[in-house]
Amino acid sequence: MNRNSVTLPVAFSGSVSRKDFSRVQALLLPWWTRWYFFVPCVVYVFVSMGAGWPAALRHPLSAAPDLGLAGFVLAVAATITIYGRTRNWRSLTAVTGRVHGAATTSGIEWNTDNASARFAWEKLVKVRRANDLTLVFYAPGCAFYFPRDFFDSEDSWQQFNEMLETKIAVRVKS
Repeated sequence: MNRNSVTLPVAFSGSVSRKDFSRVQALLLPWWTRWYFFVPCVVYVFVSMGAGWPAALRHPLSAAPDLGLAGFVLAVAATITIYGRTRNWRSLTAVTGRVHGAATTSGIEWNTDNASARFAWEKLVKVRRANDLTLVFYAPGCAFYFPRDFFDSEDSWQQFNEMLETKIAVRVKS
């Protein structure tokens, strides 16, 4: 399919799942909050404050209590994050209900049970993609979410993403 084959409007509708909501939240956060940065930093801090790195390198077992404490803190942080995201997802779905709308020649129409918004393409600042999920940002930290499940067919999903490529600078994230 090429960019000239996009047929408008491209309709979407659905309710965000708990899993997709968590992925949206993760993509909205800065890079330094991701596990691959955060976990090593916590381990480094706990070992530095406890046994210290020279002692931990000479006698690895001396760092075991510090690593255990770091693991406990990380487990508590993960539990709090999961609980908070689940609570926020329940609130969001209760307030917004089902999302529906369309991508048109003039922009994106986003409708929920309680609100409607229409954003011109010029007002949309960037796009982030992950597996079967696209975020369209209208302000820093604020985005419309489009899981693959919102679209009736693979063709609609592809057409929507192709339209974004022609209208907005796309930045792919994993």
